[in-house]
Amino acid sequence: MKKIILSIVVLFLVQSFFAQAVLTNAIIKAKVETQIESDNENFGFMMRTPGSTKLTVHLKDSISKVLTESDFFINTVISNLNSKETIICNEAQGEKTAYKTTPADRAEQKRKSDSAIKAMANGENGALPGRMTFRMGGNTTVKEIAYTTDVKVISGINCKKAVITQQDDEGKVSTIDVWYTEDYELPAGVSLGRNVPNFGDLTGMPIQFVTTRKIEMNGNSTSFISTFTVESIDTKAEIKETDLAVPKGYKVKTYAEWIKDNPQGQSPVRIQTFRAG
Repeated sequence: MKKIILSIVVLFLVQSFFAQAVLTNAIIKAKVETQIESDNENFGFMMRTPGSTKLTVHLKDSISKVLTESDFFINTVISNLNSKETIICNEAQGEKTAYKTTPADRAEQKRKSDSAIKAMANGENGALPGRMTFRMGGNTTVKEIAYTTDVKVISGINCKKAVITQQDDEGKVSTIDVWYTEDYELPAGVSLGRNVPNFGDLTGMPIQFVTTRKIEMNGNSTSFISTFTVESIDTKAEIKETDLAVPKGYKVKTYAEWIKDNPQGQSPVRIQTFRAG
């Protein structure tokens, strides 16, 4: 009987240890470095994206706040993991907009976004020859996760490598190497920003990976090569209520109000339209 009780206690302690790895109070800082390679120098310049983007993630209890800063825009996403409501704040070219969404709102937003992209790709709705749409992110499905024995220390964090096979909306299959840590785990529903693809049921937290998005148009090829790296994870940070609040200068609208002002329902941060000059 004593052995059985001891085994139960040991099992409880082991489970408690791993449960503590879930980040419920932390400040995570990361960066995304983007390089552009193009056959046409002018075309590459026209398609330029921020060379460096900073991300700061605040996690406290059921609230997550992801701040993305670049030379072109500032984006803040505040999510309530219990109510599933999300507040999205965008600042670009001196203009600030903010709106709140529910899961139903986001499903409708995705439907409109996918429909607009498909129409543009098919040359519908008056799309002009030579015009194209570049989607920042996109939907991917994880087909396989292959864990390797490779190890590396990144930003002082012990990491292992996994090779993830993905399939995008158009059926294209690709692989991505992800360095992840088993020391920490993000709460369910928390993302490190839109720069992080879908990694499925990856065991652990992604720390570093490289994504490449290639665009071909009018005989020119342009590649966007982005390196995402977590720089620090502070689990002892004192996070105040003001740290999780909507930044100053924003008037938060409902999704319905925002749609009324933006009939197409497209976020300027998510979709960018270009025309070959």
